[in-house]
Amino acid sequence: MILNMEKDFKKFPGKVLLFGEYVVINGGDALAAPLGNFGGSLKFRNAFQEDNLSPFIQYLGALPNIFLKQDLLEQMEFDRLVFDSDIPIGYGAGSSGALTAAIFDAFVETFEGTLQEALASMEDFFHGSSSGLDPLISYTGKATGEIHPLAMEHFYLLDTGISRKTAPLVEIFRQKNLNTDDLEEYNQNAIHAISNYDFALLKESIEQISLFQYEHFQEMIPDAFRLIWKEVMGDSLLNIKLCGAGGGGFLLMFSNTREYIEEWAREKKLDLIKIKTLT
Repeated sequence: MILNMEKDFKKFPGKVLLFGEYVVINGGDALAAPLGNFGGSLKFRNAFQEDNLSPFIQYLGALPNIFLKQDLLEQMEFDRLVFDSDIPIGYGAGSSGALTAAIFDAFVETFEGTLQEALASMEDFFHGSSSGLDPLISYTGKATGEIHPLAMEHFYLLDTGISRKTAPLVEIFRQKNLNTDDLEEYNQNAIHAISNYDFALLKESIEQISLFQYEHFQEMIPDAFRLIWKEVMGDSLLNIKLCGAGGGGFLLMFSNTREYIEEWAREKKLDLIKIKTLT
């Protein structure tokens, strides 16, 4: 290993999907941003690690569009290399995307195709088929669209405490064969409103998304949170929606005021996280 190599390992953030879950499958728009609350970086441990990144590096070495820094690889003991991260796994928060971005930054010399295509082929190792969006957001530190900073003051993550897998939930959605035209319109309105901080339109759009998801995506709402979801829909100062595929992980909360939602969370004994984006 090159001496002092670790000082050159950067920290990469996770990501949060604000709008567009499931409509993207039908070609709708989505808005995702780097999540400053969580992140991770590569680390070398003093001894062999069960969760080392050697299998991932070997996989990358066989990809036809990825060219690794061979002179660097020869000096590395990859059975001691891990991704030191506090990004929750199975939450849709981009844990594998951040890891992919970290490996790309440290060990990829050149690549063929676009940056997103290269990152997608790398993240395929974890998901079988990746869009490359998560690692792209983590690597660039940029959202997929404009986000007004004042608008983000209203957003929070509600921790369900449940880890989940995305693929089975996507299959449930596909089997529903829903007409998502209305949902796509609500999402587009929300994305537009968050870019220029149109509070009234943003709140109205989230209310519409929340109701649509409650009516059509019951399988994606964890059992323990369905009553809470229904109660929030009757609260004029709060809104709730899925944050990604659902089924667990985080739920996305929108509140008129910080004081109100924090008091609400304390009364309900719920874990609430104020979103920090890097935009």
